[in-house]
Amino acid sequence: MKISRTILHIVLAVIWCAMHNSFHPATFIVGYLLAWASTSMFRALSQYTPYRMNVWEAIKLFFVFLKEMIVANIQIAFIIISPPMNIRPGLIEYPLDIKNEGAIVLLANMISLTPGTLSVDIAEDRKSIYVHAMVMETPDLLKKKIKDSFERRIQKMLGEEAEEHSS
Repeated sequence: MKISRTILHIVLAVIWCAMHNSFHPATFIVGYLLAWASTSMFRALSQYTPYRMNVWEAIKLFFVFLKEMIVANIQIAFIIISPPMNIRPGLIEYPLDIKNEGAIVLLANMISLTPGTLSVDIAEDRKSIYVHAMVMETPDLLKKKIKDSFERRIQKMLGEEAEEHSS
């Protein structure tokens, strides 16, 4: 689905106004300028433009991320309030199937924003991310969770074909 830049900026500016509960022209102008600046930055960081990505897949990715955030927050809260802090920290090298630099940064940020996990580093060759987990059942289970919840959805959003990566 292709959306013109102007329409996207207007929609984002209206959302900005609604969030601020003010439809004053100055609020709209600030929202429009922020929308223009943020989409321009995204465009500069990625070979994919936000207007060519699959909007439906982006919405699904947002809700999957939201679900993962809620579940991780609940899990971390239980770990913190339980008397024997049941943590099993671990560090893994997570192999990447995505090649786009912007998508790699998006994945790394999604991992870091999910409580209990942290993207420590991205390999120089951009073929892996080093991930620290506060509670790790097994390295393979953590890799599968990241692959299924975030990376494949980012690939679908950007229209990349998933390459099977041997691990």
